[in-house]
Amino acid sequence: MKIYYYTALLISLLISYNVNSQHSVIVSKFSWNDISLDPTIADVGPNALSISSSAKVDVNGYGGTTGLNAGLPKMDIIMIFTDNPIFNLDGIELSVAYQRDESVGTFMKRGSYFSFLDASFLTVKFRLKDETNTPNYIDVNAGNVYPIPSDGVFRVYRFRYNQFTGVGTLDVDGDIKWTYNGTPGQVMDWSNGGNMTIGTTMDGSGSNRTFYDEYILSEVLSAYLPIELISFSAQADEYKSVVNLNWVTASETNNDFFTIERSSNGLNWETLSNIDGAGNSSSKSIYSYLDKNPFYGVSYYRLKQTDFDGLFEYFPVKSVECNFTLNFEMSPNPIRQGEVIHFKELNTQNQNAELLIYASNGVLIKSIKISKFESNIQLKNNLKPGIYFVIFEGARKKLIVSS
Repeated sequence: MKIYYYTALLISLLISYNVNSQHSVIVSKFSWNDISLDPTIADVGPNALSISSSAKVDVNGYGGTTGLNAGLPKMDIIMIFTDNPIFNLDGIELSVAYQRDESVGTFMKRGSYFSFLDASFLTVKFRLKDETNTPNYIDVNAGNVYPIPSDGVFRVYRFRYNQFTGVGTLDVDGDIKWTYNGTPGQVMDWSNGGNMTIGTTMDGSGSNRTFYDEYILSEVLSAYLPIELISFSAQADEYKSVVNLNWVTASETNNDFFTIERSSNGLNWETLSNIDGAGNSSSKSIYSYLDKNPFYGVSYYRLKQTDFDGLFEYFPVKSVECNFTLNFEMSPNPIRQGEVIHFKELNTQNQNAELLIYASNGVLIKSIKISKFESNIQLKNNLKPGIYFVIFEGARKKLIVSS
């Protein structure tokens, strides 16, 4: 009786306080965002029972944060959870941010009936209850759906099974790679499920770098997804110094609007724009947004979808490297000693931006803080005659001072 009460209470707390997209509820989450913590400590849900003695929280994770590194000496992660009824979900959404360093491995495995990722291919194997047949179950195996790139880039790999519709999907960064069309109402079968294990045969090939991050296991709560996203992309246009954001939906249900959010570090987000959705649509819809003032360096973007009833869903983050040459203006140039220098078009979204003036020998002469609301400034030239270099947000211009 006490066990039942504890389980019911824990599930109630999770549903009340740990809503993910509002169409599902987080049951287990590990972000490994605190390098001082033991990697078995969960953000949400039960902690792991054990993990390899080499595994550690380390830098260079997904989105520039910290994540899970198998470490040295080379050992498989093998993070084990005890068999727990909280994991016996009728429908699940399971996602992992991963960059491949090896040819074998499994994101998550439970017993002999469920596994997510096999060797170097995205795949899933799971069991459904089926009371109409003997035996009373159906085993589903997606096969080798998608070869995992070995390019050092983190991608979000996700499996979702919706028990209300009987539909299962595998997607990469929101792009659907595989679909299973089953029978509505069939739930997942966890009979004799046993312990759950993360990182079976995953040792990073001894690279000693972070390759596994943002593990999220959620319970599906809704019979529908508000949108079926075909793709979401972010591409830098270096000629125009902008970032083009494009996304395509195959269908939409009760979709009020989309929100484009941006971050310079993958942690703190700002809203760029809200864009009306199609409401209810069974045909393809195409959307776009132009970020005219991206951060210099890496910009992170994410797409949020909001229903008419206020429920929302986030989609995987996209990162873009923006090494644009900013065309700020500086005049006069050459300039006489004692004259005023005029700087224009100092456009930035960085609250800590600085205008830097270096001597030709590389010595920093002057540093001026520039706010995101201050694009034009004047500066009295007290520089000695010579050649200087002015740098702003990565853009570099030569300044000549004469006597």
